[in-house]
Amino acid sequence: LVNKALEYLANLSKESGADPALQRELAAGYLRVGHLLGNPDYANLGDPAGALTSYHRAQTLLANVEPTAEVTNDVAGVHEAIARMLTLNGDTARAVESIRRAVAIRDAANAAPDLKAASYHNLASALAATGAAAEALELSQKAHRLALSLTGPDAVRQQALSHSRVAAVLLQTGDGARAAESYRTAVNLYQQIASADPLAPRPKRDLSLALEDLARLESSTDGAGLYRRSLQIRRDLAAADPQNMQARRDLAYCLLKQGSTGEAVEAFRQLSALDPASVLARRDLAVAWEHQGNAQVQAGKYTEAIISYRQLLQIAREWIQRAPYNPYANGMLAVAQVKMAEALSRTGDRDGAISSSRAAIRVIDGLLEKEKDNALFRRDRAVAQWTLGRVLVDVAAVSKQPAHWREAKAELERARQLFAEIASRNRLTGEDSAVSAAIGNQLEICRRALAAPSTAKF
Repeated sequence: LVNKALEYLANLSKESGADPALQRELAAGYLRVGHLLGNPDYANLGDPAGALTSYHRAQTLLANVEPTAEVTNDVAGVHEAIARMLTLNGDTARAVESIRRAVAIRDAANAAPDLKAASYHNLASALAATGAAAEALELSQKAHRLALSLTGPDAVRQQALSHSRVAAVLLQTGDGARAAESYRTAVNLYQQIASADPLAPRPKRDLSLALEDLARLESSTDGAGLYRRSLQIRRDLAAADPQNMQARRDLAYCLLKQGSTGEAVEAFRQLSALDPASVLARRDLAVAWEHQGNAQVQAGKYTEAIISYRQLLQIAREWIQRAPYNPYANGMLAVAQVKMAEALSRTGDRDGAISSSRAAIRVIDGLLEKEKDNALFRRDRAVAQWTLGRVLVDVAAVSKQPAHWREAKAELERARQLFAEIASRNRLTGEDSAVSAAIGNQLEICRRALAAPSTAKF
């Protein structure tokens, strides 16, 4: 479908000449294809590089069209779509730059308040991800004031959405209490909309999403209750329209979020069986298997986790057979191999764990050859290296061989170097900082072992 769409757009482009209306139509087509290829805000095929290419084509086309109010809005939208993909790739600095262009365009054009509010919210979120908390919070409130000024039939929904976006920025900047308060306001507004039109599915879907956002910040008891409310809404929507694949997909993801991983896997399996050629359905099923494996590891069920991760590996390999250069598919394979390595090491299969870790490293190195500045791939590479080093420490602790300790030390030092490179780019998360400390502890174990008299004499 996507290939046919791209072929159609390419042929239409040859025929378009300098017709501004046709140029704008082509740009809109490339924008929609970009969404379908890899934009995480839409159901997509997991090809972020292809999405970015498609957005750039839209941008080039619009650059040759007279900047009317409609075209100006289109240009700003393309800048925001490009920023979304740059954020996905971990390039937050360029993402901020792209959204600033969108904001400047909409400010200069005196765009409609809802469009300006959306752009301000987008920029606030991007700035919060870079650590620019003060500017992010200021823009977030500026956007919210615009949203509160809206009138018309969709105003309450826009205001509820704005409360959710304010909450997200507050959460990013470390203010969980105020974030929860803002999410509660969003929930109340969505409940008001849903009550006013009880037969409409969209307000119910909006409400369920808001309930899930709030559930993450509440106590375990209150959060569980919110997830149950959301789950019931999802079940009702799916039952009311069994042919609605999006409603069934929403239900499966809600099951996943609230911890019913087995039921979620089965729901995604059914969706995949209905459309075996769907990349999206296959990717959703892979996500479910990964979540189930993670839950099994946390429960100490390592053998069961290995079975789940093997399912994840199988889906990734089948996808790569169809699309060998798809970065998402290869990234999924690498993640599956790292997860498998961690589970295998817990069962005592250290050879299998080492092999799986090294396989993950090879895959990620291949991805980095094509996208060396991709922050997500760089982090995956560091995690795979850390996993390998940790497994090698376990091997050395059993064998007591100096060569094994030296190998473990070398791999851990490489892991520390990789995390230091991430830190130098200001992209180290709190979780990553904890890993860096753990690497230091493992390195100290290696040094002590190598300095021990029984080891040093070999």
